[in-house]
Amino acid sequence: MKDLLKHSVPLALISAVIIAVLFTFIGINRTVASAGKAVEKAYSDHDSRYGSVKEDVSSMIANAENLRAIGQANGIDVSAMTAALEAIASVKTSPVGFGDALDRLYSSASTVYQQIKVGSGADEGAKTSATLFFSDIDSSRMIISQNKLYKSAAEKYNKVISSFPASLFAKGRKPAAVFG
Repeated sequence: MKDLLKHSVPLALISAVIIAVLFTFIGINRTVASAGKAVEKAYSDHDSRYGSVKEDVSSMIANAENLRAIGQANGIDVSAMTAALEAIASVKTSPVGFGDALDRLYSSASTVYQQIKVGSGADEGAKTSATLFFSDIDSSRMIISQNKLYKSAAEKYNKVISSFPASLFAKGRKPAAVFG
């Protein structure tokens, strides 16, 4: 009987530790999911001062597509811009993972814009249109960076997925885009 009791205490202790670890894992997973949902909500919600990040991203994409068309019509290589637009199309419904694509789009749009303004044989109408489209792209990017509701949720999510022990369970999750 004593031998049975000697072995049952460690077994009970091991069982309690396993249960505690399981509850910890479940709690961490819920924290990561909750932070991700907060970013999704802030991305779509309309901020009274800055509007919706989702709407600003859509505006940025539309202006970039127009700028790309002007570039193509003037013989400018727009392949980097096309690739960035395709990358955004695959992730634009979610703010998680689209930051790199938006940064690539902004960079490639800037390059195309500079080539239209300086290095192409574009007429003044095309140059003026390109200036307006790039100005709107730049403005949308600035507005997104100033949206405190979204930025706060994105920063919190990024902190959660990068801190221990949540980082162990957040493998494969991309950070939310934070601009500015």
